[in-house]
Amino acid sequence: SIGSLVIFARYMLRNEQHIPALRYSRLALSGRAPKRTSFSVNDTVRNILIVHDSLETTSEAVWMIPPSAAVQVRGGILHEGRLTNNNRDAVLWANGSQSQVLSGSGVLDELTIENPHGVVKERGIFRLQSALNLVSGEFRTTPQHSLRLLDNAVITRFPQATLIGEPIVERRVRLRTRGDGRMSATGEFAPMLSVLDIANSGGYIASRNVVVQDSLRLASRLWFETPSNSYTLDFLPRTTQPVFSQDTAEIIGVMRRMVDADSVTRLFHNRYTGLQILPLGQFGANALQATMRVMPQRFPSPNNDSSKIWRAFECSVSDTLTKTAPPLTARFSYAWRTAGEQDTSSAEETNGLEAPRVLLQRWNTARAEWETAGSPLRTGRRSSWNRLSEQGAWYFGVADSVMMGSLAQAAMLSSFYALGVDSTRTVAPSLFVRANLALEGALLPSNASVQNSTANTSAALMKTD
Repeated sequence: SIGSLVIFARYMLRNEQHIPALRYSRLALSGRAPKRTSFSVNDTVRNILIVHDSLETTSEAVWMIPPSAAVQVRGGILHEGRLTNNNRDAVLWANGSQSQVLSGSGVLDELTIENPHGVVKERGIFRLQSALNLVSGEFRTTPQHSLRLLDNAVITRFPQATLIGEPIVERRVRLRTRGDGRMSATGEFAPMLSVLDIANSGGYIASRNVVVQDSLRLASRLWFETPSNSYTLDFLPRTTQPVFSQDTAEIIGVMRRMVDADSVTRLFHNRYTGLQILPLGQFGANALQATMRVMPQRFPSPNNDSSKIWRAFECSVSDTLTKTAPPLTARFSYAWRTAGEQDTSSAEETNGLEAPRVLLQRWNTARAEWETAGSPLRTGRRSSWNRLSEQGAWYFGVADSVMMGSLAQAAMLSSFYALGVDSTRTVAPSLFVRANLALEGALLPSNASVQNSTANTSAALMKTD
C-alpha cells in the first residue's frame, strides 16, 4: 500500500506506462501515454486495484485494465479520461465508508455504486459504455451532472440501492433487477426499454408507462397498478412471448400488445393468461391491438361481485388504424392463483368455489348480470374445465369463441370479465377431475420449463479484504 499521492504522467504515445496493481492512498493519471494495469496470475481474489482516498484522471489519460477487473475507489473521484478494456467490462467501483462525490465527463465501461452512505454525481456527464450496477445506497444525479448510457447498455439494480434522477439514454437500454426484497422504480426505469428482466424476489413496482421493445422476463411480480397509481405496459414484439421463469411470476395492471390473425396464443400477464383471435381471416388486414387488465385479489367490476373468483379481468381489442373494434371471436385463456407448494395461503383466490366448475363470465350491460363467455374447453365429457399447474400455484382454463369487438357491443357485452360458477353447467365426478388431463386446444404454459435466472451481475458481487 502506498500512502501518498502517486502520479503517472508520461506523455509519449509510444511509451506505454505500467500502473502497478497496488493499494493507493491518492492516485492521479495524466499524459497521452497509454496506461495499463495487469494482475498476477496467482491472485486468489478478484483483480481489484484499490484507491483509498481519491482518484483523478485527466482528459488525455487512457487506462486499460484486464477483463473483469475493477478499480475500487473509497473516496472522491474526478474522472475525465477513459477506463476500459477490449471486453468493455472494466469497472469503476464506488465503495466508500462515507458519502462519495463523482465528478467529470470521462468514459467508462461499467460503473458500480455500492455505498450505503450515498454517492453524488457533480460536474459533468460520464459516458457509460456497458453497464450501471446499483448495488447499495442512493446515487444522486441531476440533468446537468449525470450519466449518458450508450446503445444497449444494461442497468442492474438491487433493492438496497436507488437512483435519483434519470440517466441520458442514447438508444436502447436494458433493465435488470436482482437480490432479495421488493423495490419501487426509481430513475433506472426508463420510458422505453429494450429488455425488462425482473428477478428480485419481492417484485418490482412501476412508476410510469413503459414500452418494452424486445424482451420481457419475469421471475417475480411486476406491478403496473397499485391503490395509488395506474400505468400501462406496452409489449411490442408480435411473435416473441414474455418469459415467466417462475410459476408465480405475473404482471399486475394493464398490458397491451399486438394480436395477429394466426394460430398463436399471445401471452399476457402470466404463463396461463392469453388471447388468440379466431377464426383466421375474419377481419381486415389491419393489425389488432389487445388491451388486458388483470387485478389479483380483487372482485370483478362493475359490481364488485364477491361470489366470484377473487381476481378481476378486463379485455378489449381494437384496430390500430381505424381505432374501432371489428367483429371477431377469440380464444381467451384465463387463470387464478391458489396456494401451491412454493406459495402461501395469502395467494389463494378460489374464494371457496369448486375449481373444476369455474368458467369465464362476462358482464351483460343490458341485463345487468354475469353470463358465461364463449364455450369452455375441456378434454371430454367426463373431465374438468380447469387444470392445476404443475407447481400448484394456479388453476387455468380456456374459453373458446368469446365474442369481441362490435359483436360484443351488439350483444351489449362489456369488457368486464369474471371467473365464476354457472349452475346450469356440470362436470364429471371428481375421479376424472383428479386425472389431471390436458385441455384440448388449451394453452399449455409455453415456458413452464424455463428455469429461474436470477444470477447477480459479476460487478455487483465483487468483494475485497
